[in-house]
Amino acid sequence: MFGRIHRGLIACMVVVIALVVAVPTARSQEVRIAGGGVPVNDILKPLAEPFKQATGTTLVVISEKSAEALLQKLMNKSADAVATSLPSEEFLGGAKAIVKLGKDSLRTTVIAQTPVSVVVGRDNPVSKLSRDQLKGVFAGTIRNWKELGGEDKPIRIIRPWGYPIMSAFRHQVMDAEQYASTMTRSRSWEDARKAVGDAADAITILPATLADQSVKKLETPEILQSDTILTVGDPSPLVQKFIDFARGEGRKRIILNH
Repeated sequence: MFGRIHRGLIACMVVVIALVVAVPTARSQEVRIAGGGVPVNDILKPLAEPFKQATGTTLVVISEKSAEALLQKLMNKSADAVATSLPSEEFLGGAKAIVKLGKDSLRTTVIAQTPVSVVVGRDNPVSKLSRDQLKGVFAGTIRNWKELGGEDKPIRIIRPWGYPIMSAFRHQVMDAEQYASTMTRSRSWEDARKAVGDAADAITILPATLADQSVKKLETPEILQSDTILTVGDPSPLVQKFIDFARGEGRKRIILNH
């Protein structure tokens, strides 16, 4: 009899211990993703709470100011992944950490893309520009609309507001050449759109969702700004869970007007 009681107590203790161990494990499930200003504010923070509610996994957001610091997080494994809104060529740049990580070991996974529109004033007769023409305009080597089939007027370039979109355009269209030094600054996307809408001589780029009827959208080659996740090797199961959420249910919460 006492043997049966003893065996029963042992069995109960095993169950209790298993529960005690299992609960903290479930509660401590988390994925650590590092990023700079735009990815942190426009992607990671907006997705953190919805991601936890949908998956039960905590997203720990790590903020750093430089690509070097972010890559160091990957290297010392204090972050599971890095989020960036810049082209990989520009993000990785001359970061010293990439030498130790090994560029070939990095995997880039796109989680969201923002189409970019080139816009001019509503009355501008130009309706289509090739990649080479766009490059010439924004680099400052094509300076008059007459060279593009338009009126004999100097081209006024309105400086785009969002740095990630500016960088995507520069790498995809301008072969990483610098923008013309004569660009007119804008203070917001709205400011850039207004500066172009009523002007026959101005041109700028906007997130496609902001290119409304107040401006004329030109026909151009496709331009996309990509938000990506960087990992060493293939994404871990938890990072992949975040990627799947960001691409699916969480997509509507990502701020795409960088």
